[in-house]
Amino acid sequence: MLGFLFEVIRPFGFRVAGLFVAGIVWAIDLSARPYVLKMMVDRIPKTNANEVFHELGSLALLYLGMALFLRFCFMFYDFVWLHFNPPLKRHVGIILMDKMTLHSLSFYQDHFAGNLANKMKDVMSGIPDLFRLFINHFFAHTLALTVAIMTLWY
Repeated sequence: MLGFLFEVIRPFGFRVAGLFVAGIVWAIDLSARPYVLKMMVDRIPKTNANEVFHELGSLALLYLGMALFLRFCFMFYDFVWLHFNPPLKRHVGIILMDKMTLHSLSFYQDHFAGNLANKMKDVMSGIPDLFRLFINHFFAHTLALTVAIMTLWY
């Protein structure tokens, strides 16, 4: 099955890389922004009331910049996904149809055409969902956990 997944995704290398980059940015941001907030809170007791904006302004701008950058990364992720999902489904359909033409006539006599079409439709819609699930929930969350452990260790 992994061989089939890699065969299907191979033509979409840049789009796949874009989705992974967005996942990496999210995972880093999940620990980095709270750390910047921690730095701001740590500086508050040491700061004179007249110098609050001078001392905390750069960290506040960094925090806002990181939030804005994350928003743009999510927009980039959505843009890449919208240009990745339909062509991926079409590509999977083409590969499946090519594989279906290799079967003998007796195979089609033993299997219902509607059943085969439903299985193909399920695979065509399942591959992008499986890939998105892998990036969003497995890769990004595992990386976020790793970054959080490293941040806490530091």
